[in-house]
Formats: sequence, structure tokens, C-alpha cells
Amino acid sequence: MVKPRSHSVDATIASFKVSNQIKKKCKPFTEGEFVKGGFLETTDNLFEGFKNTKEIIGPILDVQLSRNSIMRRIEKMSQDTNEQLFKDVSNGVAFSL
Repeated sequence: MVKPRSHSVDATIASFKVSNQIKKKCKPFTEGEFVKGGFLETTDNLFEGFKNTKEIIGPILDVQLSRNSIMRRIEKMSQDTNEQLFKDVSNGVAFSL
């Protein structure tokens, strides 16, 4: 049996995805707060008439998109990329420049 993921894990994954987009576009870390505000502004229109609107908005509120959170997420992604590259180079027999 597969254990369902918790909302906090989903919120963390969403935070990493937004952070990755901010990193790719070279935007300031404060853009995360802008994105979250945009999500929240549109929920009234997008989910009007849904019976579970509060259940939809709750996970959006849980996503951590402060500038410090974005900064930490980007640092973790960079560190992971460096570790993967080092591991791949270390495991190789030879490589060409």
C-alpha cells in the first residue's frame, strides 16, 4: 500500500517548483511573494461555485514563498547540482575537455 503524501510535502515541492522558475528567469527572490499573491487573488474567480474552495485555498496558503525561502530553495538546488556533477565526474574513468 502506498502512503499518501502530506500537504506539507506537496507545499514544499510547489515551493521548489516556483523557486526553480524564479531562478531560470533570473528574477529577484521577492517574486515568490508576488506569485503567491497572484494565486490568492485569482482563487475567487477560478474556483467560484466550487464546494471545496477552502480546501483549494488552504494548500496555496501553505506554500512558503518568502524571499528567504526562495533563497534557501535555490541554494539547495545549486548544491544538489554540484554534488551530482562531482559524483558523475568522480565515477567516470576518463573525460574529454
